[in-house]
Amino acid sequence: MNEEDFFSGANPGPLNGMLVVSLEQILAGPYCTKLLWELGATIVKVEQPEGDIARSMPPFFHGNSVYFSHVNYGKKSIALNLEDEADKDIFKRLIQRADVFFENMPVGYLEKIGFKAKSLLELNPKLVCASLSGFGQNIENNTIAYDVVIQAMSSLMSVTGYPDAGPVRVGAEIGDVTGATYMAIAIVSSLYERVKNQSPGICIDVSLLDSLAAIMEGTLLNYSANGEIPKPKGNKEPATSPFDLYQCQDRKVGIVCGNQSLYEKFCSALGCEYLLKDPRFVDNQARVKNCDELKAEINKILSKMPVSEVFETLAKAGVPVSPVNHVSDLFDSEQLKARNMIVSLTSPDFEGISTAGNPIKLSAYPDKSETRPPPPFLNGDRDTIIKLFKT
Repeated sequence: MNEEDFFSGANPGPLNGMLVVSLEQILAGPYCTKLLWELGATIVKVEQPEGDIARSMPPFFHGNSVYFSHVNYGKKSIALNLEDEADKDIFKRLIQRADVFFENMPVGYLEKIGFKAKSLLELNPKLVCASLSGFGQNIENNTIAYDVVIQAMSSLMSVTGYPDAGPVRVGAEIGDVTGATYMAIAIVSSLYERVKNQSPGICIDVSLLDSLAAIMEGTLLNYSANGEIPKPKGNKEPATSPFDLYQCQDRKVGIVCGNQSLYEKFCSALGCEYLLKDPRFVDNQARVKNCDELKAEINKILSKMPVSEVFETLAKAGVPVSPVNHVSDLFDSEQLKARNMIVSLTSPDFEGISTAGNPIKLSAYPDKSETRPPPPFLNGDRDTIIKLFKT
């Protein structure tokens, strides 16, 4: 395989020809480089000799980790013992050729093995050197930054759930994914800076805690303004009603009437105009004050209707509405199919396994592929990489 063939396996995108060398593990790091792969970069995943721990994480399909596959498809794998001089030399050659070096190893690991950022930039002065960690490169914190730890520390859990049920973890790995997404933005911005201003090497420091704190900005602003510690509010919105989940015959549905006009359309569509005349619900201020009574009235109406009828009726009337979908519903979603958001892995080992597609749609690179290449075998590209990056 020549170098052109090596890079031609990348997904079509604006980062085609860019080489990302990634010392990554588990979720946050691999998710970041998956985003870069979707944008066209070639990813060389540097694993420890025993492999990314995610390779052993369930669920499994034909003996292969589905957890590992969904954030590592399309990448190249080389296993290196970075305490071994010969493997260190291979790593150095990769760094010299790379556009980006990314890592999400424990803080201090790179310095311990002799590869702190300064030495990497000496090997490649134009390198974008990116580090994603739990708490930042300049902070000593021995806490291991799993997603539930970051959610708890960021205060996100304190405002999630119901008032009488205590803190609840968000169902998706939002800490890992948010930090990874911020890092991907930072990497792409740094590559643009390098091209635009011919800038020397750039170091990026993103932490998972900082990233979740950033998405809490509304809560931070509210607390700084009124001094009140926010509590979980369930599915309600304290400033608007109706704004909640309501019970249909077969499933719950989310409905929002953000202004008086939408509330009138809601009542008209469901034939409950009498609610417009009820003094408890005559305007938004009254509805917020009596939101529990209004919810009981709405549940009484909707509980006699299947969710499909409620959705069709309210959507046609222009009222914001959605059934509470299960993951299984996403596979049948015409909306997601039209956006190519459900893709399959092209490998007999993963036949029938689907994952989420690329939410970023670029007109210059139409998103037509309904498949993704399989994840790499551990050290599966070693011979090719060593041959291509001899010097």
